[in-house]
Amino acid sequence: ADGASTSPIGSMLWIAWVLLGAEAWVVPTQGPLSRRRRSSSPVLLRSSPPTSEEEATKAADSKKATPPEAKEAPSDSAPDSPEKKPIRRRRRARAASAMSSALVAARNEPDVITFEAVDVFVKRPVPVGLHLRDTLLRFTGLMLPRPDIFEKAYLEAYAEREAEFPRFGAGMDLDDWWRPVVKKTYEAALSPDFYDESELALVEKRFDMAFQEAQEILMSDEAWEVVGRSGRVLNALRDWKSRRQGTLVVGVASTSCDDRIEDMLREVIGNDYCDDTFDFIIGDSEEADVFDLVVQTCDEDLGKTVDPGKTKWTHVIPDDVP
Repeated sequence: ADGASTSPIGSMLWIAWVLLGAEAWVVPTQGPLSRRRRSSSPVLLRSSPPTSEEEATKAADSKKATPPEAKEAPSDSAPDSPEKKPIRRRRRARAASAMSSALVAARNEPDVITFEAVDVFVKRPVPVGLHLRDTLLRFTGLMLPRPDIFEKAYLEAYAEREAEFPRFGAGMDLDDWWRPVVKKTYEAALSPDFYDESELALVEKRFDMAFQEAQEILMSDEAWEVVGRSGRVLNALRDWKSRRQGTLVVGVASTSCDDRIEDMLREVIGNDYCDDTFDFIIGDSEEADVFDLVVQTCDEDLGKTVDPGKTKWTHVIPDDVP
């Protein structure tokens, strides 16, 4: 969508930033280098230059007689140790570089972050075709084909409807958009070669009741469940928003669900999570594009101006979340 970055790499960096926090970018100043065992050996001081040729000769002989392993190395604690200063400089340089990276990342955090909720926060545990089959079974009692036959028929009917009227009809009554999808699913799954006229007439008679119940089930917690990682992501988002003190806008902008998505999310993940995390939840079934609605909502409801060409805006899809 225009103005919203959907780069998997960029989005994953922001999610990693949210989940790990700024402290993960900073190299600790206390590490193995600063915990080196200090030598208990005394510091060897150089003696004064010999005052005579004889003393110089004795000193040279004594130095040669001392085996290399017997010599004691200068202690780390010596103020003039030649090794200590480079180690400290390297450690300070690494810490400064890491802190610089963290500050750059903080300056480049997005001002708006939107999520595709499906397969990020919630997912369908079983195929839609299975729910449609079970609903028809309850209302007709007929022997029905396997669930995979219903699922295949549903996917074909959905794709055909989406091609004809994209974005759930873009303002069309949702029942009017979904009704042909369910009807064609049943018609494709129930071949006249296997069902007589009376059985097909029963399906037609009970269709409206089955359709209404299927619509309710498909947007309830009976047909959706929480993605395992979503609690971690939601908690991190709340902490991130708190740290930003009102300067970060977080919302759902789903292109996979119609505008009933808010009721579904509240039922599946809970009102508290939705209220504390999201500034808005928008589905893709209105006349305006879902991302245009984000801009409009930020302006009218949140009092924040969002310019898709200038605002730092990240849109997160399922592949972006680790």
